[in-house]
Amino acid sequence: MFHTGAFTASLGNVQNADVPAIADDWLSVQNSHFFPQQDYRLFWAVGIGLAMDRMRIVSPSKRLVSLPLIRPLNVAAAPANITPTADYRDDLFRIFALEELSVNADMNAVGPNRVFCVMGLGDRIDPAPTGDLFTIRATSTTAASVNVWTTLALTFVDTIPQGNFAVVGLEVQSATAIAARLIFENQYMRPGAISITSLANRADVLHRKGGMGLMGTFKAQRTPIPQVLCTAADAAHEVYLDLVRIP
Repeated sequence: MFHTGAFTASLGNVQNADVPAIADDWLSVQNSHFFPQQDYRLFWAVGIGLAMDRMRIVSPSKRLVSLPLIRPLNVAAAPANITPTADYRDDLFRIFALEELSVNADMNAVGPNRVFCVMGLGDRIDPAPTGDLFTIRATSTTAASVNVWTTLALTFVDTIPQGNFAVVGLEVQSATAIAARLIFENQYMRPGAISITSLANRADVLHRKGGMGLMGTFKAQRTPIPQVLCTAADAAHEVYLDLVRIP
């Protein structure tokens, strides 16, 4: 299972600038950095920001050789169509317990310019269950708080039939969206994805139709609750869940 966390800062023309962690309901934060309580793997990371040259992942053990660069970057103020993503699923990219985990950025223009880093880390990727896959749509008019995780109240377009379901993909759209994640009743990690700002765009395949395996399970009457990260008080969200019915 994996969890989605994020960092953000408003930066000018600076080098190696620290980007603080956004307050998280599961990951501990120390000195404005994540402070994991056990070893995890990093599965993916995305750097988003206008006028950004480089973004690095910073932890003490990584300094033994070289701080990893997040490549490719999304050098824009918002997620692109098929946002460039650093994919570490096939790497053994370890995040060690009780080491501060942070990111820093190099900028090439006088700011302020808002930058984000969003990452998925956890202990494993659980294979997506087999079966017919379908995508269900929901909407929300909850106003997002700026640059922090906001929990949405959802209205599903179709009634989900009784039964048990597995979520194997997520796509969330709003005008100033950065990322989204899901709260499941029966798990503490909140898996998520990079969002899209236009319905004409699409997410990286990593986030859809089993690209990150099983994200979580739910009963029809207890659907997962999304949280969104936006750069303005968006109040028009579209949420798409890829589902497989399970026993």
